[in-house]
Amino acid sequence: MCDVKVVLVTDGVEKPVLSHVDEVRHRAGQVRLTNIFGEEKTIRGDFLYFNNSDKKMVFAAPV
Repeated sequence: MCDVKVVLVTDGVEKPVLSHVDEVRHRAGQVRLTNIFGEEKTIRGDFLYFNNSDKKMVFAAPV
């Protein structure tokens, strides 16, 4: 999964969150993303889908 990009959909618009994501962890309503460079981002959102062909994981922003 090292070339996966994560996007967050807000009002129908995809906004990039982090690329080269290697680890995804869910805890207490939050999702922590870590990429191959050690960068971490924490987001709130619901998982929508993962597309292996596009190497994209999509989350919906909370309303």
